[in-house]
Amino acid sequence: MALNGRRVSSNGQAERTEMSVPPLALRSHRAAEALGPLYNQLNQLWADAEARLKAMQVPRYVWVVYNREELDPENEYSPIHCECLGLVKVRGEWRLCLGQFVDDEFHQSPSAPHQPANWKPIADCSVEERVQAAPFVGELRAKIVDSAEHYISEVNEAIVHLSNALMQF
Repeated sequence: MALNGRRVSSNGQAERTEMSVPPLALRSHRAAEALGPLYNQLNQLWADAEARLKAMQVPRYVWVVYNREELDPENEYSPIHCECLGLVKVRGEWRLCLGQFVDDEFHQSPSAPHQPANWKPIADCSVEERVQAAPFVGELRAKIVDSAEHYISEVNEAIVHLSNALMQF
């Protein structure tokens, strides 16, 4: 006997039949229907975050590390791969981006220690990357404010030096 796509055995227990499990195509369609609006909302929120952070007049590159992973967990001196969320200049425009660097305090390279590289605009990153970085936007905002506050005295000093130099012309 069948009941709502389930077969009922002689002891009264419902048994699953192949009809009760939605086919893969149906499950895929349902997932796409659910994820489509969520992706649109996530994209819009990232665009809003980028616009608001850019409006803060960031004076220099600012970033926060949102993921750290030892490259060789067996080695006590293992370098650490760090993934960052930052506001940086890309092709002449301030963009909210993801970057990465290797933190290797035991084998420093003279180039740019602890300086993220390979910046990629958040809009060009995978959904997985954007989801992982989302909880760190507030921390980035706070770091941008700190950076701007500390930069005020440097800008004031530059103005004094430049004014004095121009008086000598």
